[in-house]
Amino acid sequence: MGRRATASKPSLRHPAGATDSGRHSRRCLREFLSLRRRAGRRPLISFKFRVEFPEWIGIFAPMHQLALLMMGCFLGVIGVAVVFAWLIRQHNREQRSMRRTNRGLDQLSLVASSRQRVLPYPLPSRWMAIRSSNTALLRDILGLRHPVPWSEALGRARERTLFLSQPVNGWTLLVGGAIPDPVQDVDAVFRCLQKVSAEIGEVQFYSADRVLNFHGWARFRNGRAVRAYACAGEVLWNEGWVSLEERLLGMRCRGYGDELPTLRYGETPADQTNTERVPLLARRWSVDFAMASELLLAQEGIESGGDDDATEEGNV
Repeated sequence: MGRRATASKPSLRHPAGATDSGRHSRRCLREFLSLRRRAGRRPLISFKFRVEFPEWIGIFAPMHQLALLMMGCFLGVIGVAVVFAWLIRQHNREQRSMRRTNRGLDQLSLVASSRQRVLPYPLPSRWMAIRSSNTALLRDILGLRHPVPWSEALGRARERTLFLSQPVNGWTLLVGGAIPDPVQDVDAVFRCLQKVSAEIGEVQFYSADRVLNFHGWARFRNGRAVRAYACAGEVLWNEGWVSLEERLLGMRCRGYGDELPTLRYGETPADQTNTERVPLLARRWSVDFAMASELLLAQEGIESGGDDDATEEGNV
């Protein structure tokens, strides 16, 4: 029997060369995708630049640092000089301001303060000046029984009593611990001065604590306060207009509730200045306490011939 002739089917397989080429392409694609996943968003191609300088340029690096250091020191010196110049300018400005202020002061007060009399007894912290030469009337108003030498009165000025002096230039001095203290009771000072001035006419009060710089002064005429000021860290009493003598002496008065002013370099506190110049104000208003005491002590030495005579105590 004869065989049936069959038509051969075409083969689906690629030639050997084509198969290897396809496999190689797929492998390259897989590797490319793998690299792509590893790289993420980084570019596949990067460029690096490297600039090389000559070796002789390296010698300028330490010189650059040295130049910066020197420039910093120079700027620091300039800054310190500017600060010092500003401080000197401020100091000179304050000195000029103080000189302009001192021009308004009474030059006689500066001379008097440098030539204060030295007494054998310390100045009392409080005293009064009464414009009267009638010692008997004053002794009757104040309730004093017997006269006391002024030397004893100065020695016992802190006792709770009153001592009356002899008249000096139409003024009579009164000392003693019984004089009211404005630090303790300023109203008592007002009542005392009002009572005496209503009987006599003009009465003045002075207070100067040179340790605490508490100070005060008052002038009454015919029972009325003409001028009064008292300060003990804070203002206790400020009544009437500031007098011309206070301004000439450079005495600075504050108002009720005013704070202490800020001190500048080389400036003396106002409380200390006022305390030191209370005797000078008394000399201008009435009589110099030191000068009057010197005259009274000299009279006692001439009249009594020394300290041999007995003295009597003054009682309130």
